[in-house]
Amino acid sequence: MDIQMRLMNRAVKKLLKDIRTLIESTRGRVAQTLNAGLVMLNWSIGQRIREDALKNRQAEYGKHWRMLW
Repeated sequence: MDIQMRLMNRAVKKLLKDIRTLIESTRGRVAQTLNAGLVMLNWSIGQRIREDALKNRQAEYGKHWRMLW
């Protein structure tokens, strides 16, 4: 292989490595954002259940756990 071809191969390898790093970094941020969104969704669902279905009272199963503490 001549020198020009080697330099081009290095440039392509670096480009691919940089792209891979960008993808992995973005995947991590997306997962973190998704997890935070799911936590807020579940909390909101629980809050609505407590407000609407339980009329802000504690569920019966929760009273048992509270006595243990």
